[in-house]
Amino acid sequence: PIQSGNVSIHIKESGADSDYDISIVKTTAGVIKNGGVLLDVIAGERVVLDIELNQEFSGALKVVAYEI
Repeated sequence: PIQSGNVSIHIKESGADSDYDISIVKTTAGVIKNGGVLLDVIAGERVVLDIELNQEFSGALKVVAYEI
């Protein structure tokens, strides 16, 4: 990230006409909240985490991160 702070990461199924939320149920970094992962990030440092979703999935995904 460009700045240090907190981010909320969510996964979405990329559909033809809209995107659908997919809940994250397990993570190796941060904490789970409302189906996403809350992380503290430091400017210029790469963040690596493994996640587990609430369902089997094959297809296109979007990773969305919001500054909080």
